[in-house]
Parts: sequence; structure tokens; C-alpha cells
Amino acid sequence: MLKEIVIAGSGGQGIQFIGQLLGRAAVRQGLKATYVPAYGVERRGGTSFCSVVISDQEIYAPVFTQPDVLLALDQRGRNQYGTQIKSTGLIAADQDLALKPAPRETARVIMLPATQLAEQVCQGGALNLVMLGAYVTLTGIIQPENLQVELKAMSAKKPVLLETNLEALAEGLQWGRKHAK
Repeated sequence: MLKEIVIAGSGGQGIQFIGQLLGRAAVRQGLKATYVPAYGVERRGGTSFCSVVISDQEIYAPVFTQPDVLLALDQRGRNQYGTQIKSTGLIAADQDLALKPAPRETARVIMLPATQLAEQVCQGGALNLVMLGAYVTLTGIIQPENLQVELKAMSAKKPVLLETNLEALAEGLQWGRKHAK
């Protein structure tokens, strides 16, 4: 098993946080993982993306040109990476912030109400965790318990956010269970 994943959005959406979380949860599960961050010089509002590779074998290079998956948290991210996803791959896009297909997009697309679900939890601030929860449930790539354990560890310095983060993740997991085929 080898999955090459791009997570793309805007600075401030927690792109890097969920990329790290996904990689750490994969390692906790006994898989190999790499996480490579990338973002513009701006912090909030600028381009932010990361690549995560998850495998059950050694990963010799975390570089790829045709990822299997795109988690698009905004339209700019979907436009930039949507055409690079393998035709057999998956694009999970927020239905409010990444609605329009990129030109020549060929991968299967799942539109998620991540923004709406995040609004129910905390005024939209945890849309990243909703998106990640839905993705892992829909694909089965990571066991949800591993995400929860790593989320607790990564949120240890900000215990005020932990409950909200766990609720947002739970919303995504629940949505994914309802819509898994």
C-alpha cells in the first residue's frame, strides 16, 4: 500500500497541522509516513499545502508528481492540484470553499460539507479536522483511534482547543461513516 496525499488550502486553515497529524497517526498504526510542508511567505491567507506519503513499506523519497489524493480546503488549492491527481485517485473538497472543479480534473470527487459541520462545532475554525476525519473514514487509511491519540498529544500545549478539536474530528468521522460505500 502506498498513498501519496496532497492537502491544500490557505494559511491559517490548519493544513500543516492535519498533515502532521495524519503522518503521526500512520506511524502510530505501524505504517511508514513522510510529511513535507510548503507554504508561501505570507502566514494567514497565503497558499499553504503539504504532502504526506503513507506506506506499509520503506519510503525512499517523499517526492511525487501524480498524487493519489487531494484534500482541498479552498478553491485555490483545488485549482492548483486538482489536475495533478491520478485519474484513479480521489479529490475530497469542501463544498463551500472548493466548489468548482479544476480544468481537466479527472479523479473521483467527493464534496464534503466540512465548513458547515465545523460551524456546528466552533464557528468554522476546525474545518481541517472535519475534512481529515471524513477522509480517513471514507478510505479506511488510518484507524480513527490513532488520529484521536495523536490529536491529544499534539494539542497538549493548547488544552483549551482539545475538546473542540476532538468534536470536529468526531463530526468528520461521523459524516464519513454515513457516506462510506
